[in-house]
Formats: sequence, structure tokens, C-alpha cells
Amino acid sequence: MRTFKIERNGVLIIFFISIILQLLSVITKSGPFKVISPLNASMWEHMKMMFFSGFIFMIIEIFLKVSENKNFFIAKFISLITLTLSVPMLYYTYSNFIGKSLPIINIIIDLLCATVSQYVSYKILNKSETVPVKRQIASICAIMLNVFILVYFSFNPLNTQIFAV
Repeated sequence: MRTFKIERNGVLIIFFISIILQLLSVITKSGPFKVISPLNASMWEHMKMMFFSGFIFMIIEIFLKVSENKNFFIAKFISLITLTLSVPMLYYTYSNFIGKSLPIINIIIDLLCATVSQYVSYKILNKSETVPVKRQIASICAIMLNVFILVYFSFNPLNTQIFAV
């Protein structure tokens, strides 16, 4: 039951962290927060913002001892990937369907993505079988690789639509 409450509360915590990161991108023009907050209004930066919102919550969960669960890191890895990839999937689906982007729908998408990712995390954390240690280590490495990729391409964007403002 404790895990359910933490993961449920994580939806709002991730959502509020994403709001704070968005505000930091407006308030600060340079500095260390630019590594985790959006540099511009591109989809890539929005994905980065949502990933780091979930990543910060993962760190909070480590301090809350949720990390003692034997499936913690694989749950967080899959949750972070779900969070990050569901943003463009939902955004491009609705904006191409109606022909424009609406801020209120974008906010709802952020909340929906946080909800789905936390549900995925909860289901994995409550699996009866334990994921092998090698997969947990691979999950930690994959999370760190995602951190590197998101930050690197924020400062070195490719010339593709996902990086366009």
C-alpha cells in the first residue's frame, strides 16, 4: 500500500517539478538549471523536461527507501522511457488531428503522461518475481545513457523536426 501511495503522489510531484523546470527555463537565461530545464520550446526540450521531472522523483524515491524494492531500477527505467516517449506521441497525434497546439491540452498531456508512467512503475514494483541483478544494473546504465543523450542533444541539436522550435 505504501508503494501505491508514493507512486500515486509521484504523478503530482512529477507534474509540479515539470512546471518548476518550465518556469526555470523562463527565469534563468543561463546556469546549471539549463542542463535539466528546457532551452527552448522544441519537442526535444519538452521530452527532456519530463524525463528530468521523473528522474528527480526517482531520486526522491531513493531517499524514501522505495529503492529497496528489488525491481526499483527497472521500474524506474521503463517508467522514465514511458514518460519521455508518450509526450511526443500524444502531442503529435492531437496537434496533427486538430491542426494546432493548445496549451491546456499540452498541460493535460503532461499530467496524463506522468499518470501512465507512474502506473507502469507501480505495476513493475509490485511484480512477484524479481528481475535479475544484471538487468537492474543495465537499467541504471540505460537511465544514465538517457541523461547523457538528452543533455548532449539539447546543446548539440540535430536539424530535424523534433528539435525545431
